[in-house]
Amino acid sequence: MRFIVAILSLTLLTGCSDDPIPKPTAYFRIALPEKQYRFIDTLQANYAFDLPQYARAIPSPDMRPGDRYWYNIYFPQFMGEIYLTYKDIDSKQPLPILLEDLHKTAYGHSSRADQIVMRTFEFPERKTYGVVYEVYGDVASQVQFCLTDSTRRFLRGSLYFACPPNKDSLAPVVKFIKADIDRLIQSFNWK
Repeated sequence: MRFIVAILSLTLLTGCSDDPIPKPTAYFRIALPEKQYRFIDTLQANYAFDLPQYARAIPSPDMRPGDRYWYNIYFPQFMGEIYLTYKDIDSKQPLPILLEDLHKTAYGHSSRADQIVMRTFEFPERKTYGVVYEVYGDVASQVQFCLTDSTRRFLRGSLYFACPPNKDSLAPVVKFIKADIDRLIQSFNWK
């Protein structure tokens, strides 16, 4: 009997370990829908593009008198929106000023950004040119872009989420929506 008590005591003493280590914070699994698009040319705007089936284009509530063709592409499943704002290129708003404003907005995130990548594109057959800024890190807007015909029309887009910025939890959704932005740019047409 003493032998059994000694074995149990020894087992209990050796079974103790260091303090428990907490598990790292995890994020909810995000179910991403299948990519399907529809060409949307029914907006009261002078442009058209492919819109994902899981998104809606709604008139922007931020439109002020004199503004036109402003839309938000709303992704309800992700609580995200792409704000589309349109400007006529003229002497009050020349193209270099509009492009500089986009550049300043993208680089305004540089204090919190890990990296900012700029891409340009040209579709001369459709008279469409532009630039995309991809901003990596805990920033308010991960993607800023513009589309222009370089003479009369300028459309700007900005991706935002209705939550505090967290690059780790938002990364899969940002990557998913970046593909939708690329599709919007590839399919974009001026009317």
